[in-house]
Amino acid sequence: MKKLYSTLSVTVLTLFTHGLALNAETNWKHLNSKDGINVFAKQNSSSEKIVTIKADTTLSQPMYAILEVVNDVPKAKEWAPWVSDKKILKRISKYETIDLTVADLPWPLKDRYYVTKQIYKELADGGIIFTSETIDYPYTIKGAIKGTIEHSVFYLTPSSPFETKISFELNLDPAGAIPKWVANLAQKQWPHDFYQALKKELVRRGQNANLAH
Repeated sequence: MKKLYSTLSVTVLTLFTHGLALNAETNWKHLNSKDGINVFAKQNSSSEKIVTIKADTTLSQPMYAILEVVNDVPKAKEWAPWVSDKKILKRISKYETIDLTVADLPWPLKDRYYVTKQIYKELADGGIIFTSETIDYPYTIKGAIKGTIEHSVFYLTPSSPFETKISFELNLDPAGAIPKWVANLAQKQWPHDFYQALKKELVRRGQNANLAH
């Protein structure tokens, strides 16, 4: 069941993100803090039963090293939790793309896929924001169900030359017959799985990655 939870929450990397308001917004309910990762949830007004998840952590890595991993789209399927495929369908500009993310769900569930528009922005404080949401784009995968990412926000900001604060929000609906409560459990589990997988990928690429406590 844990694998199912993690699988349903994929994306992301596609993930992601407008986020200066990540810590400023209210109505967040603290869910848990584990391994230096703080997870929160709140109800999304546009999707009555699907919650929005927010997760914050600090990684003992320079921001450029994290960006190298996040921007290596074809390699996401090798490390991101339960991502079986991820690619750019169309490059609109240097900072804007239309992306595909495929989630490999265990039998008997059908795979899910997400077609999103992702925007990359550089901030005055040296941070980076990725924003992503589902768009109407002519792309289908036979035998799979198209899910919806209401919004995804991924925010990186350097706290020192060798330490980076990371924060993201995610509201994802896998659609189909999957109960909303299962989707919510998946989203609550995913932040920990994602951050740990990111840390392992940084280590594999030769970086000495640790979650700062």
